[in-house]
Amino acid sequence: MVRERTPSSIQKSKRDEAAKEQIRKDNARWASKRYRLKNKDEINKAAKARMAKLRAGLDNAEHAQRKEHRKNIDKKHYLKNQDHILSKAEDKRWKAHIEKNGDADWAYGTYRSRRSKRHTGPREGE
Repeated sequence: MVRERTPSSIQKSKRDEAAKEQIRKDNARWASKRYRLKNKDEINKAAKARMAKLRAGLDNAEHAQRKEHRKNIDKKHYLKNQDHILSKAEDKRWKAHIEKNGDADWAYGTYRSRRSKRHTGPREGE
């Protein structure tokens, strides 16, 4: 006699399948990480040889085209993550100010933040 599956048992089996899939992905991720750590030198050596071969085969026009493409990708990434990148830069400035002036000065508010948040690095005169 075939037993009918209830909606709760179907839902549970779906959860179990999702959990098994997540475990499989985690195990694959860990295995690839172990492989990379174990064979790091060989992998890096092969990558360097591959890149040297690629660079040797490029003429100046192709090299300029690849450089321009890389520049566009970097610009796109920066514009997409601009707020995060600039907040990290501001945190670096805070830490540098605290190391230079001490924590007591920080408590009294001697740190002057930038008016425009679209600039990074220390201000002139700091």
